[in-house]
Amino acid sequence: MRTKTQILLLTVLGNVLIAGIFLILSEYRTEKQQRDNLAASAGLYQQAWDTMANDAFSLSIGEWHPQTGLFEKRDVWQETSNFAFPEELIDDGEYKNPILNSMASGDSSKVETVFSEIFSEPLEFALMSFILVLDTENTVLYCGTSYEGYGIDPCSEDATYDFIENAQVRQSKSNLAPVRISRGNAKRTLIRINDSSGAEESNLNDALFIDIKSEKEKLGTVVIGKNVFEMLETFEYEFQVKTQLSFGASDGGAKIAGLEAYYPVDDFAEIGEVDGLDKIVANALESNRDSLLKSGKFGHLDMEAGLSIYGFPLSSYAKMEKAQLMILKNEREMVAAMRQDFLVTLGIAVAVFAGLVGLVSLLTGYAFGGISRAVGVLQSLTKGDLAVDIPKNEGFLRSKDDEVAQLGTAFTAYKEHLIELEDIKADQLEKRKARDTVIVDKMGALATQLEGDARKMILSDIERMEKGIQDPEAESTEEASTEMMTFAFSRMSDEVSSLIEARTKEIKEIAAKNEELLLNILPGSIVPRMMQDEKNIADSFEECSILFGDIVGFTPMSQKLDPKSLVQMLNEIFTKFDDFSDEMGLEKIKTIGDSYMVACGVPNPDPDHANKIAEMGIRMIRYVNEYPEIAGQKPSIRIGIHSGPLVAGVIGKRKFIYDLWGDAVNTAARMEAHGVPNVIQLTAQTAERLAPQYKTQSRGVIDIKGKGEMETFLLYPDLSKAN
Repeated sequence: MRTKTQILLLTVLGNVLIAGIFLILSEYRTEKQQRDNLAASAGLYQQAWDTMANDAFSLSIGEWHPQTGLFEKRDVWQETSNFAFPEELIDDGEYKNPILNSMASGDSSKVETVFSEIFSEPLEFALMSFILVLDTENTVLYCGTSYEGYGIDPCSEDATYDFIENAQVRQSKSNLAPVRISRGNAKRTLIRINDSSGAEESNLNDALFIDIKSEKEKLGTVVIGKNVFEMLETFEYEFQVKTQLSFGASDGGAKIAGLEAYYPVDDFAEIGEVDGLDKIVANALESNRDSLLKSGKFGHLDMEAGLSIYGFPLSSYAKMEKAQLMILKNEREMVAAMRQDFLVTLGIAVAVFAGLVGLVSLLTGYAFGGISRAVGVLQSLTKGDLAVDIPKNEGFLRSKDDEVAQLGTAFTAYKEHLIELEDIKADQLEKRKARDTVIVDKMGALATQLEGDARKMILSDIERMEKGIQDPEAESTEEASTEMMTFAFSRMSDEVSSLIEARTKEIKEIAAKNEELLLNILPGSIVPRMMQDEKNIADSFEECSILFGDIVGFTPMSQKLDPKSLVQMLNEIFTKFDDFSDEMGLEKIKTIGDSYMVACGVPNPDPDHANKIAEMGIRMIRYVNEYPEIAGQKPSIRIGIHSGPLVAGVIGKRKFIYDLWGDAVNTAARMEAHGVPNVIQLTAQTAERLAPQYKTQSRGVIDIKGKGEMETFLLYPDLSKAN
């Protein structure tokens, strides 16, 4: 087989192989990117749903949570309650709380009177879907409902709950499985209510179990629930999707229902009627079961139906197997575009491949003619025919840069080389002497930078080399020159290495000092990024706490003290604050005049940021209170704290400072500016995070500059720890 044919065949097979590899890699990359995008979208939908569910919980049944509910409502469950009970419910029972008295009596009618009066408004306005009252034997004493038409009525005689042991019991004498609340006296979970008769659809409720206890004993349990269907419709509208509920991952999604199973809803996702939609969703759930169990979510693209399906647990407060939320999004336009792109790409690839094969065939045939002529020229030159003419590379598709032209250039150079060979030999001696002279000059220049014995040694070597250059014999001169070069390079290498080591040591010492200086200015995790010349250092943090402190009466003090004493006083106080910050692992941000700013949660996240920053504030106040009088005045300090998201980083190109930005920073500053001396003023966000470790006291609603009216809280240093 001729070389031309081999090259052409190799080109065809190689391109086919390369095209196949690229196709496989492209498909793999596209599939992986699609999986990653689906997983990321599933995570975003899950985060959005959890946020909506938590907000809805906080605005409905969460208001009655014994620990985190509204202050005026959560007290209703306490034995010594300050709740404003209706006068007609107050009696002479064992407890001051009518709820405890009614549950202690075990009288269903009395329980109904008390609970129906207290919770009439939340039930009437559907702020809660139902309320169950259980005694210590888990018998239902009362069931109230704001039945909204979403499946079975929670208080219907046919209603059974997923925590009932006997599915045939009725509301009057329900024997319920024990409700275990692991910590505190309240537990949030998900309740499924079924219709034992099968006439109505099951419904799902976000529920709150509350243990009712006196100092002596447990009196029973109250269960408050709110259906999830209103949230599902809102979610469909806001995100233009369709939702499906799967009751239990263990059965492969055998029970799958959408909102249309309960009441007519708009098709916000514009999916339309899809045959076998429930089966499509069930198959997606089954094929992604491992991903759901491992990561708690999955994303799936059904090319045939043109739908992307995302699944995750309906509630983060219940087991995954209880219920899953399936999100369906219309992707038909995207699927159609993908198929069209594939066909277009395939057509272009086929056309390019055909053109490439034709062009290669043409070029190989044209090029091999020039190569054959070049081979003839080479044969003449090797025989000593220096008069042979080198063919010119001219004509169609010929170039000065192609292989044939390069061969001609090489042969021309080879011919000229043969002609000039003798002249080159005659010039070698002179050139060698010039080279040796340059080496001697370089070593002389090196000697000027050395001192002592090293300089004497180099000068002695130079003298010996100069004698070797004067040798008239060509062969001995070549040997001497080679020996001189080896010796000179060895000598210069040793001396230059010594100089480099000295300079390197100096540079390392300077670099160490610079790094130590940066570590005193910037956080330890930021310095390596600065050293790597990262241009833009800006990181977002979702959970941080910021503290601002300001010396009260600093201006009058500064008028009475000389500048040196004033600076000494500030240095003593702020140095102590720095010690506190280092002990607790906080990040000092800056000092401005008599103000001190410190944060927790940056640059390294800390889940205990609120408690640590509160402890910092307490230590600061105690230290200032113990500080001696200054110019006849006892110093005091205002402190403000707020917790929330912010951005932290380093900007500019000189005089670096690690700084914070965001509304959370401004809010913390406002807390300090409107604060009370020697007391820590907190926002509601920080107060929530401190409970129950620290005792805070509501200051009420005050007008905050730039923020409007806000409820703030006070943390007193001497009453900070909760009992």
